[in-house]
Amino acid sequence: MKDDLDVWLQGLMGRKGVTVVQFPKADHLSLDGTGPPTPAEYQKPGHVDPKVIATIAACIREIAAASVK
Repeated sequence: MKDDLDVWLQGLMGRKGVTVVQFPKADHLSLDGTGPPTPAEYQKPGHVDPKVIATIAACIREIAAASVK
């Protein structure tokens, strides 16, 4: 993943309105996991970390506030 993230960070560098937030334990479903991801992860119940939800909510609030101005 590090190489993929580096490509994204490089491509987004210097762009206004872009913030990259990393949650190192989260997989692409925003569920905490350990080790390499596998298809079996789709079968496990889990909960999105409240920090992920709070970060997404803050971003939505910020975008909504900016669109009202």
